[in-house]
Amino acid sequence: MLNVGSWNVRGLSKPHKQSLLSKDCSRYQLDVVCLQETKCTVRSDQRISKFRLIIMQQVYSYHGGLGFIISPKVLPWIKSYMYISDRVAYLDLQIPSQNGGEVNYRIINAYGPTEPRAKADPQLATTFYRDLKRAYDVPSRYEVYFGGDFNAKVGKLTEEELASDVSRHVGRYAVGTRNSNGERLVNFLAECDLFACNTAFQHPSRHITTRTGWLKDRASSKPHATKPVYSQIDYILCRTRSKRILQNARSYGGASLKSDHKIVVATINIGKPYLVHREKPSRRRYNVSRLTSNKDAQHSYASALSSRIDVADYEADTTPTTKLRSLMKVIKETAEDAIGIKKSTRSQNHSDDSQVVSLAEQRQQLRLKLNHNISADRTLLRSKINRLQKRIQQRLKHLKCEAADHLVRTISSTDESRRMFEAVRNLTNSKPARPITVHNAEGHVIADDEEKAEVVKSWFEQHFTGDEPAIVPFEGDARPLNVPISMFEVELAIKRLKNNRATGPDEIPNELLKYAGPSFCGAFSKIINQCFETNSYIDAIGESILTPLQKPGKPPGPVKNLRPLKLLNGVRKILSVLTLNRIQDQVNNYTGPWQCGYKAGHGCADIVWSQQ
Repeated sequence: MLNVGSWNVRGLSKPHKQSLLSKDCSRYQLDVVCLQETKCTVRSDQRISKFRLIIMQQVYSYHGGLGFIISPKVLPWIKSYMYISDRVAYLDLQIPSQNGGEVNYRIINAYGPTEPRAKADPQLATTFYRDLKRAYDVPSRYEVYFGGDFNAKVGKLTEEELASDVSRHVGRYAVGTRNSNGERLVNFLAECDLFACNTAFQHPSRHITTRTGWLKDRASSKPHATKPVYSQIDYILCRTRSKRILQNARSYGGASLKSDHKIVVATINIGKPYLVHREKPSRRRYNVSRLTSNKDAQHSYASALSSRIDVADYEADTTPTTKLRSLMKVIKETAEDAIGIKKSTRSQNHSDDSQVVSLAEQRQQLRLKLNHNISADRTLLRSKINRLQKRIQQRLKHLKCEAADHLVRTISSTDESRRMFEAVRNLTNSKPARPITVHNAEGHVIADDEEKAEVVKSWFEQHFTGDEPAIVPFEGDARPLNVPISMFEVELAIKRLKNNRATGPDEIPNELLKYAGPSFCGAFSKIINQCFETNSYIDAIGESILTPLQKPGKPPGPVKNLRPLKLLNGVRKILSVLTLNRIQDQVNNYTGPWQCGYKAGHGCADIVWSQQ
């Protein structure tokens, strides 16, 4: 089953609203939701909990805004997404079929102009439906679904319409009276052979209407009395041929995220009982701060590692690659036992404070009463909700101040640089890095991470190597080095590794190598010496993680506007430093005193001062 939804969220610029959105999507088991009125003007692509939130840019307004939120179950099948206008965007999926092929899906997000604006400027409605047709221009093999706030009332069908072709496009359970925007929508459905899904199933009225408005109750004696006005203006649309796979379509009004619109959901039987979330294994983060700040932890880790490493094993008749993998496995197992794995932190918008949780639950209950209980005094309910909201904000502010004071005390009381820098980073609360934007050949944004990685990899391979042949690791007959690499050389090279650096594909931080002790250095030196004795290449030396960075001031999308950053394994860094130490004197003699780069005690400052 695939649950496609549409929701006018009335603002997503605040992080706590995005957190509530992900909780609602998880609660209602939504797979793809088209979002309207995000009120965000800048395009973004981020992870909220396990969901992926894509926000489209706005060019001509700040009141509207479109977006998509996608569940982990559907994330592997995203291909691309495209902004067409401030009111129309689409998302392409490619889901495997039971016969081994793939089925293409296009989810189109729509936000129609309101009735007054469409009457004042008819060109708005004309442009909106023209953009919808442009998004709908796909091959017939595509399964297409529209989700949006069309601001249109198609209304309950008359007896004549039920007997006519209109019933092919609108179900018998629509509510309300058709307006001019509804006429435009019905004409669009007929022209494109589409069907309004959430008019086809019989439900209670509260599960058919999609928006709750309020008007002043002039018949009441109370001065501020209001009465609710329910309407159906949000729809899920599909091709008429796809009606047979519709299982259900209805609205939900109990969401935690405050909005005057309900979530509209259509359940589609795509015949994929095995379409489940395949969670990628997370990278392990070892608690290396214990190693750098605790002498006892350093000693226990080095001792435990020494007892597990038998240098004689690394003299056995196996390949250097196999030996190095075995050595790295021992380091990981020892680190996990000695210093442990660093626990993942909670989302910054989540609070476990019992007082905040209790107040939030009370606020949710009052919001439900506000939307569904017309007999209660809405003015009193609003006042209670506002008071609870202020108490929640005050409590969160108090908790945040306490956390900041704790970090300040940590910075002031410690003389250990690593702990101090970690506290400063937490205090600044830097924003997480945004995913890069990559366009395909058609200019569409690539949404699939694997396809994005392949495009970036191919570009940099062609850009840096072209048609040149690969470098041969070894030339000539295998023979040992005239001066074999010693354990002392490895120790000197490891000492130059810097702490708190990103890891390569082996996921081993530099700290685990720096405090490994002589047993590791002896085993590593034997493995490197064997490489030269047998002309054997170690895979870990050439492995890296390519991390592209967006060039500042360049438009996102083209691959040429990315800057490559490669994260190397620690063993590659050790070998590089070891090699540089051996050739340092020859390099200094060859380059002369005017060369300041890659020389100990020299740098760019030398050139600057010499010019002055």
